[in-house]
Amino acid sequence: MPFAPRAHTGCKLQRRPTEEHTPLGPPLKLFDFDFARTPVEQLTQGRAEIKPLEFARDGLLTAFLIYFELHTDGSNTFSNGPHQAKLVAWDQSVRYLPVEVRVSRGQRMPISAQHDFEAVRVGVPQVDPSTVAGCVGHKEVFDPKAQRAQLEQLKQVEARMRPP
Repeated sequence: MPFAPRAHTGCKLQRRPTEEHTPLGPPLKLFDFDFARTPVEQLTQGRAEIKPLEFARDGLLTAFLIYFELHTDGSNTFSNGPHQAKLVAWDQSVRYLPVEVRVSRGQRMPISAQHDFEAVRVGVPQVDPSTVAGCVGHKEVFDPKAQRAQLEQLKQVEARMRPP
């Protein structure tokens, strides 16, 4: 399935009514960045990874909420996560999937994540078409030709990200 689009919606989930959203699983760390010890050139090269996510409840997966935690030293952390009730700036980023995906408690699903110097992208690279039956969205992404094109695109991105 294609990645969520680069376009995103900013939000402060902690200010939204809880009936408008349901977390389906625990937070999943996508990347670590060590700004103090990593050369800038290496940070901007980008990475692509596949991370396993185990769902804690049944539901429809429609989007990912992306936020960061910045550890400034051994004892101070700044986060723009939804657990910050008094947050006044730094929205979280909502990345919508092109189609709803039905998930079940205990189900494990690979989540693809990539970043470059300007964006973080997330997606669900392996989806059983039966999990989207009766769901809303662009089901044409399950066309075998579209899937091959997406896999080829992912391979090209990963190749560009490998150090020479």
